[in-house]
Amino acid sequence: MGSAMEQYLINEVNRQTRLTEAARNAMLSSAARRPEGIFGLHASGMSVRAIASKLGCSPAVVQSAIAQARSSRPQIARRENRVAYELHRAVATHLDERPNEVISKTMENVANMRSKKRDPFSLGWVSLWEQLLQGDLERLKESMLEISTDAEDLRQMSPFSGVLSDGERLLAIKKAAKYASRITGNRNGTGEPRHRDEAHDNA
Repeated sequence: MGSAMEQYLINEVNRQTRLTEAARNAMLSSAARRPEGIFGLHASGMSVRAIASKLGCSPAVVQSAIAQARSSRPQIARRENRVAYELHRAVATHLDERPNEVISKTMENVANMRSKKRDPFSLGWVSLWEQLLQGDLERLKESMLEISTDAEDLRQMSPFSGVLSDGERLLAIKKAAKYASRITGNRNGTGEPRHRDEAHDNA
């Protein structure tokens, strides 16, 4: 990943750090995001020492932040499911920051998805997304990041196209790759997705 992405991530970490000094409530929110920013820098290819130097902290602080971010992630065996999970984690951040804009855009996507010919199984996931988007925001985020077979299928029919920038998508993929679970095996014994209809219509 180029220097532009590294600078973006460094600026984001520093921005979140400044927010922690502004007010107690901002601090509580930002404290959770600082490890994620450091995690992203490391996933992008920066060494622990390089991150520490850029942020003006010790390598031990960076290592602790990376460990915290890693521990917040579930073990997911299959690559496509890890990538979808990371993409939806990134979308959840946008839902926190600009919920109305994201939901409005996503409801347009749902309408477009409905306009295409699909099998009843796929239409069921589209309908579920529509219900979630019209309901409670916290419930939506919980469902997006739930760890279950149904949630994995739901994420494979994601309606969040256009919410993430190309850089955010690439970073999510790098996170999924660098900190992949080493578990082997798959759901159906073949290693193939349960269905491929719009497998990455996604975020």
